[in-house]
This record gives sequence, structure tokens and C-alpha cells, in this order.
Amino acid sequence: MDGKSGLSFLNTNKYPPSLDFLIMTLGPALLLLAFIEKKQNRFTQRVVVYGKVPFFYFVVHFFILHLLLVMIFFASGHSIAEAADPRVPFLFRPANFEYGLKVVYLIWLSLVCALYFPCRWFHKYKTTHNQWWLKYL
Repeated sequence: MDGKSGLSFLNTNKYPPSLDFLIMTLGPALLLLAFIEKKQNRFTQRVVVYGKVPFFYFVVHFFILHLLLVMIFFASGHSIAEAADPRVPFLFRPANFEYGLKVVYLIWLSLVCALYFPCRWFHKYKTTHNQWWLKYL
């Protein structure tokens, strides 16, 4: 044997994505999608709302998260002088400014839930109005 074990295929690269990484991530996702695509229940009816207005969701959640970042930055005692850190390429994000995974998931889930009604409203608006720009959102 050349020193490779039977599980050596699990040693994948995310950046740039290796073929093994793509197979391990996209394969199960596509199988799950094929399995649940025709399911109709309350959960799928709610989730499909986000899929009908994906760009709207992306833009709104992007700005809300950045506004929240700035608010938390100042609320945690940082000053405007600390907004630009030469070690980090983002504003309002010093190197020691982080939260645990549980907090991040809580923020993410809260934002997804909070954006349900705006996404539903925008989908209804989009289907009842014929402005040219709405087909891009």
C-alpha cells in the first residue's frame, strides 16, 4: 500500500473546491432536494416564500445584518477610531470582535423569521404589479 487509507477521500479542499468536496456537499443536497421536492406541508409553504423572492431577501438581510453589526459594535464600547482595523479588511470588525456559534445561529434564525413577512409582502406586491424592475428582484 502507498500509505493512503480507505478514508483518504475525506481529505478535501474547500477553497478551491475539490471534486471530492463538491460530491460530498452537493450530492446529499441534491438527493435531499429530490426527496422533499414534492412534499406539501406548513413548513414547505413557509420556506417557499423565501425562494420566490431570493434577491429581495439577500439585499434586505445583507443591510440588516450590517446595520446590526454597527449597532453591536458601538453598544459593546468600541469607538469610531476602532472601526478600521488594519489586520481585518472589513469596517466595524476588529480582530477580537466575535461571538460564539450559538449566538450567530440565534441571530441568523431570528433574522430569517423576521424577514418572512416582508418577503411574503414583496411576493404579493411583485405578483400584482407589472413594473419592469420587479422581475429582477
